[in-house]
Amino acid sequence: MSLRITAVVGTDDGADLRGARASAEIPGVSSVLRASARDTAETVDRAVADGAQWVWLLGSRDEPAPDALSRLLDVAGSGDAVGLVGPRLRVSDSDRLASAGVTTTARGLRVNPVSPGEVDQGQFGRTEDVYAVDLPGALISAEVIAAVGAPAAALSTSYRGIEYARRVRAAGFRVVLAPRAEVVVPAQTARALLSSPRPPRAVADVRAEHRYRLSRVRSAAAWRTSIVLLFTALAAACGRLLSNDPRGAGNWLGAARRIGLDRRAVAHLRRISPVTEPAPGLLATRQRLDTARRELRETGADGTAAWWMGRGTAGAGTADGALAVGADEALNTGEELQSFSGMDVGPRRSALLHPLTGVLLLTSLAAVLISWRLVGPGSLTGGAMPRLDVGFGEALGRVLGLHDDAGLGSRTPADPLLSVLLVWSLPFLGNLDLAVRVLLILALPAAALLTYVTASRLTPRPSIRALLALVWSASPAFVVSLVEGRVGAVLAWLVLPVFVRALHSAVSRRSIEASAAAGLLLAIVCAGMPILLVPAAVLVIVLVVRTRALRLLWALVPVLALTGPWLVAAVRQPDALLTDPGAVLPYPVARSWILALGWPEVPVSQALAGTGAAPCIVLILVVSLPLVIAAGAAYFRRGAPDDLIIGSTALTVLGLCLAIAQSMTAAGLTAHRLVAAWPAAGLALFTLGLCGLLAASLIRAPGRRGTTSALPSRRRSRTVVIAAAGSAALVLAALSLDASVGGTEVERTADDRLPVFAGERASGPLAQRTLILDAADDEVTGRIVGATGGTVLESSTLTRAAQLHGFGPRRVPVALDPADTALAGAVGRLTAEGGGDAGEALSALGIGFVVLTGDDGPALDDATRSVSGATGLTRLGTADQGLLWQVSDAGADDQDDDAADSGPSEQDGTEVAWARVVDAEGRSAPVPVTDGTAEIPAGPSGRLLVLAEREGVTNAAIDGDRLAAGDPVQGWAQSFLLPEDAVTVTFSATPAWYRAVTVAGWVLLLVTAVVSVPIGRGSRR
Repeated sequence: MSLRITAVVGTDDGADLRGARASAEIPGVSSVLRASARDTAETVDRAVADGAQWVWLLGSRDEPAPDALSRLLDVAGSGDAVGLVGPRLRVSDSDRLASAGVTTTARGLRVNPVSPGEVDQGQFGRTEDVYAVDLPGALISAEVIAAVGAPAAALSTSYRGIEYARRVRAAGFRVVLAPRAEVVVPAQTARALLSSPRPPRAVADVRAEHRYRLSRVRSAAAWRTSIVLLFTALAAACGRLLSNDPRGAGNWLGAARRIGLDRRAVAHLRRISPVTEPAPGLLATRQRLDTARRELRETGADGTAAWWMGRGTAGAGTADGALAVGADEALNTGEELQSFSGMDVGPRRSALLHPLTGVLLLTSLAAVLISWRLVGPGSLTGGAMPRLDVGFGEALGRVLGLHDDAGLGSRTPADPLLSVLLVWSLPFLGNLDLAVRVLLILALPAAALLTYVTASRLTPRPSIRALLALVWSASPAFVVSLVEGRVGAVLAWLVLPVFVRALHSAVSRRSIEASAAAGLLLAIVCAGMPILLVPAAVLVIVLVVRTRALRLLWALVPVLALTGPWLVAAVRQPDALLTDPGAVLPYPVARSWILALGWPEVPVSQALAGTGAAPCIVLILVVSLPLVIAAGAAYFRRGAPDDLIIGSTALTVLGLCLAIAQSMTAAGLTAHRLVAAWPAAGLALFTLGLCGLLAASLIRAPGRRGTTSALPSRRRSRTVVIAAAGSAALVLAALSLDASVGGTEVERTADDRLPVFAGERASGPLAQRTLILDAADDEVTGRIVGATGGTVLESSTLTRAAQLHGFGPRRVPVALDPADTALAGAVGRLTAEGGGDAGEALSALGIGFVVLTGDDGPALDDATRSVSGATGLTRLGTADQGLLWQVSDAGADDQDDDAADSGPSEQDGTEVAWARVVDAEGRSAPVPVTDGTAEIPAGPSGRLLVLAEREGVTNAAIDGDRLAAGDPVQGWAQSFLLPEDAVTVTFSATPAWYRAVTVAGWVLLLVTAVVSVPIGRGSRR
């Protein structure tokens, strides 16, 4: 029985109709109808209305093979419900395939199984159901047209067949590829049939994707999809601009500008689009799309006729030349070979079996066990971490200022770590406490992930990289620093491997971008571990001299910009390099052999404390021994790379020596003892060297080793991996379980830093301080705190370094200055039996409240009786922080008892204040200070403005003119001479030039960050 077939010949993406063929040139068809792009649907409907049983879609320049129609009909009649049959498409004047069925990803991005320039060698010779076929040369049943209509003209050639095939399948028909039927298409059509390109070649490529994706969603969700596409396009445009590709950015912006038009153009398709995916099993994966896009970039496929001709038989000259130009270039990687026939012939491993997955799971579990107490309301406190519940503006003011309010005040720059934490807190809306909390919780898996990525410089093998990630993240120095809240050490530990990779890239690739990135990372490392500034600077200078590459100086520019003012002060006080940022935390100092095992301190178990098993925790040191022995296997391997072994050995020795020196040097002072420097910086270099030795024992590289291997290579490698991984995993498990059961040094607290009444007075215009007495071990110690007492704003490495002097193990505390002597005398009056009037001494120090805290016991009872017996204090009761007294007698310097008006003067004198006016007769009056400004009324000559602060910290000025300084009151308090008139006094501890230098350093950091961006990496052909 003969079939009535109508060929609809139309334009295809703007092809010229002047080359259209007549009906006599299309054998086997009953009639030929001409159609333009706009009236194709009407023409197809008219053909069906005229009695056509099949409609054959052809472009004006398509050239079907003589037997193409018969082969299409054979496939169409081979089974039931075949509604759409597509041929194999070949590029004109070439032997290259253009399409043989097509599919998309789940997001609707086109994936063509035919690689760019792929030669027809019979690989697509099987008749099979496919997700979709391209419409040039497609044969459509009249039943399909009656059920779903004609193909949509609103979509481009690249997605018109895909959208139509989805409707055909949803109606219950099959979509089949007839590979033996061939239709030759022009290069312009073949260009549209390539996979979704990145970067897009033109605006039309992006708009074609947008229209198809907008046609698939429900009408109610179209606006959400439009917004997503808009922001995606804008982000892609910004990325292309950063890559120095303005043309590519223009393509994305042009498509973004027309999203509204495209959404309206496919509105009718959304109403008839299938609700569910008709063939989810035939969709392509994202990896397959990435492979196709990589093929497009590697072959430079732009779809132009010149490109196809260059890969055709005519362009190659001979058949062998065609294979050399086409197949050898297009099919030269494993991914292309796997996708050559549309079948997955390569082995695939689940992501759950990847070595990195196990490391991330282990470190994430350890992070949960260690940090679960950090989640919840309250502020972090305890350990070596000062409180962080301060405002962003306060922290920024401390960075821009020199005034350190700790104790009786000092004039020192802020630690560079505070600037780093401020930048880190920006994504958290300036909340320092939340930012550090997230850092501590994610530290372990982040360290593993960063190390895994950076280890790709050493080897591409995932197993070795995962091993190095586990060893680095499970180091006892890193985990103990995390448990004790040493934020600077944790942050530097995270960044150090990335800095090493960036510096290696800067040297090997001669890249100024990598040099700038290495400088930014080094600035973070030096902020957390200041002592590493010295070896890092020496290393960079040596590299500059050896390579004669001045661009490497960019690695020092951010360090100087971030630490400039602090570094100048540290040159005068070099002990600050040994002092770790944060609070002073005593710890059991480790011996040298314990440091050689990677432990920063003698192991102590919080969970076993007070039990008979507590001394057994020292046995955990034995667990770390296999790791060190496994690293030493590198010296017994003949194929190990010599340069890696030499560099790793240097790092190991240098790190161990630095750790020993740190543990022997006192860098902190508490009320009871000297505290050695925390050896995390030295152990970081030591662990980095161990990781390098482990890699050298497992990596096969050319090199000359003088010692033969004692074990077979595979057996030795397996032993090294088991020993290193087992040791690191057991140490991490033991430390995390102990922290989970016994608790960490860092905890959450809902208590305020000061009692409510004292806190209000501290932040008020009088700025009254609070003296906190701690009764413990039959001793009473005292410290002064203000509105920011105990916070990161009063944590200064320079201030702590100034408390000690001497070299190495012989460092001793410095003698008390007059200000500290006055404080010690006030504490002595309070705690001594019958100490007498303490109010005068406390008011001179600006102390308005006294808090007594400590564990219940005889020491606390004795201290309570002593403080209660001192005059000049009024007991207020018990606060959350401890017992509370208020200083009620400021002394008023023994005013005359017979003065009739002495009452009001004494009442004024009883108000304790940071600033006060003292007349020639010794009478004092408090001075409120608001925003650094005080209004002082007129008075007699000879008045002094006295500040409860040590001399030389704060300056006072009237209308920009600095007040003359007077003699220190009581030998330590800052004083200024006041005129008789009423004046407005402005206080400042920071000169304008310091703020200018600090801001200039930030600008230089911003410039370095811009330089580190690898611009100029746009697409190249």
